[in-house]
Amino acid sequence: MDSSIVRGTEVLNGFSAFLDEHSGLRAFAFNGQTAFKAFRRADGLVLLKTEKLEVLPLPSTSGVNTHATEEVLVERWRAVLRCLK
Repeated sequence: MDSSIVRGTEVLNGFSAFLDEHSGLRAFAFNGQTAFKAFRRADGLVLLKTEKLEVLPLPSTSGVNTHATEEVLVERWRAVLRCLK
């Protein structure tokens, strides 16, 4: 649960190695603002911009996300499909 994340204790996974192994990536999507903000606080965006990847902070798919209608969620997540073309 996002509520159990202790701010400032986040540690990035081995994204440099991951990006080296997946050089064909064009975008990096985040499932929710909590994931995006934690990644940003850990300076992960610097890495993604260095790799020239599109950054997609998307609305959470969690059932407790009641901030947007299903139609809005679908439209925002279509950004991932556009990156695949």
